Amino acid sequence: MEKKVQVILALLMVLKEGLKDNDFLKLFSGNYSREVMDKHIDIFSSNSRQEINLNMAIVPILTSIEENGIALDFENLKQDKIDPLREELEILLQKPTLFGMKKDVGTYSWTKEVLEKNNYESKSIRDFKNEVDSENELLLDLKKVDQITKVIGTYERLKGTEKDGKIHTNFIPYSGLSGRMISHSPSTQNFPSDWKNYLKTLREGESVIELDLKNAEVLAIAKLSEEDKILEIMDKSDFYNNVACQIFGISEDRVTEIIRKTFKKVVNAINYGSGGAKIAEIINESGILSSELPPDQGGMIKNEYLDIFPKVKEYQKEQASTNILTTATGHVFNLQPSYKNISFGPQNLIATLMKKLLIALDEKGYTKNIINIVHDSIWVSCNDDILDDIKDIMSKVFCDLINSTDVEGIELIKATKLGGNGNV
Repeated sequence: MEKKVQVILALLMVLKEGLKDNDFLKLFSGNYSREVMDKHIDIFSSNSRQEINLNMAIVPILTSIEENGIALDFENLKQDKIDPLREELEILLQKPTLFGMKKDVGTYSWTKEVLEKNNYESKSIRDFKNEVDSENELLLDLKKVDQITKVIGTYERLKGTEKDGKIHTNFIPYSGLSGRMISHSPSTQNFPSDWKNYLKTLREGESVIELDLKNAEVLAIAKLSEEDKILEIMDKSDFYNNVACQIFGISEDRVTEIIRKTFKKVVNAINYGSGGAKIAEIINESGILSSELPPDQGGMIKNEYLDIFPKVKEYQKEQASTNILTTATGHVFNLQPSYKNISFGPQNLIATLMKKLLIALDEKGYTKNIINIVHDSIWVSCNDDILDDIKDIMSKVFCDLINSTDVEGIELIKATKLGGNGNV
């Protein structure tokens, strides 16, 4: 109960003040009574209390999921992935340009010192990249060191919380204004995709499955903007392929997997309010074009997309200019107009959907099968019969929130089998 009271008081302060993540985390150190919590609840309208009640309901569910844990084969993961990376890093550090420096490898201070010793004025890899050719050997080495140290650091953080072969994270039910759930100490949201093969089932006769709400961001923006064109396209073809074809003026058979993945990132970035520079960065990093795309042309791609979906364009204009943001349950935030507000609606709708999903699954006794939550997906350890039931519940919750008549015939759930070799 003490944890629940602390979480809800922190939630109330977020709802009232619009606090950000760091402020939210600081609130977990105090001890608060039920009387204090009730006093804060009294200041809210009935719609705001719906938001509070929704989040109060998922706190014990999240606590149970934390206790389930994520079963990971640390031994084989270390042998197959981490040890070879450590060896590769050791070889890299012997290069004359990296000077064998082994203290704080990969950090900002380490990178800064390496660059200074090589007579560059840059202080970070990003600054350095802007100064040199992309094939510069030192730049490639620094990027490789950065990638390796991040992976090793992730492993060590996860291993540091290991208990009986399981990772036990902590979930926050209300992160920032959008209400998105996040995990911390350690975070299990940016789990390396190739590590998923090392997940174990919780019980005999089960599989580990990742269940995604397919195209959740696009369906959310279609719902909020009332843009029927999005649903019409999704009913007939792959949405991201279609958009790529329209913007690049090519046939669908020329859309490769990398082009599709790139345009998925582009579409979601635009729907969340990113500008031309970010769009150009996504496309340039993908390598789908033979030459670098300047920021202004990234802006042109964004404008083309919004011209295809004018209601999305109008919705974003309204969101950026308003000083009131309303959650899916009716709670109102008063804040300054900003283009950053564009991402609030779809993020909040998906966050609300996920919370309603957790409650629906808990009512059927399936909380014991959930091992992780990542934005618009859940990981479950279960047998085939339970899996089919969970998928049906997910589809129903999704349809109820988005509008079942609009999404009829559109595939909503993507199921991917993860590791699941062995069990704990």
